[in-house]
Amino acid sequence: MILGLVIGAVTLVALAGIEQSARLTVALSAIQVGGLAVIVVVGIPHIGEHNLIDGTSAPGVISAAALVFFAFVASRSSTSTSSTKAWVLRCNTELEMPTPTSPTTT
Repeated sequence: MILGLVIGAVTLVALAGIEQSARLTVALSAIQVGGLAVIVVVGIPHIGEHNLIDGTSAPGVISAAALVFFAFVASRSSTSTSSTKAWVLRCNTELEMPTPTSPTTT
């Protein structure tokens, strides 16, 4: 059910066009940055309350590294769509063939 709703929403955005898709990408990115800002604001007063190094273990470090890695991959995937579109548009502009001119004789 949820998968069908997601596919339907993505289809509607794709049918709406690139401009609307770009606007949606900007809106979703703003929501993402807003969520990160909330986490920072809530966390700043608690800096230094706990010793983060006490009680660390190899599985804990590996879990944290995996969490950071997948968060980075997820944040890159949200921005790569718009940068890919920009790259494609730039390539299409550069590949346009000049209009043919009549040969000149000397």
